[in-house]
Amino acid sequence: DSQISDFESLIGMNNEEIVRLRHEHQDEVKRLTKKLNNEVTRLKAELNEEIENNKEQIKDSLQQFETLSRSKADEIIAMKKTYASEITKLEKAKQELTKSNEELGSEVWK
Repeated sequence: DSQISDFESLIGMNNEEIVRLRHEHQDEVKRLTKKLNNEVTRLKAELNEEIENNKEQIKDSLQQFETLSRSKADEIIAMKKTYASEITKLEKAKQELTKSNEELGSEVWK
């Protein structure tokens, strides 16, 4: 019986110790939890700001790319028009040259 009584009192002491430790550290746990939550909130805000900055950078880069693409497309269209104009001029010159050669040839055979 005395062993059982000793065991029961030991269990009672352990329960009291658990309650005491839980109560004793409750404030520390709350403080650390609050500190952790504040840090998580700060990191989320930092991450969101970085995401927004990246979005803006991507938007700016895309805008620059679109502007450059349009500029290059306009350049290519202008070059095509220039080449088409030059080809037309060359074809006219070729026709005139052919006509002149034919006239010169007919003059020679007269």
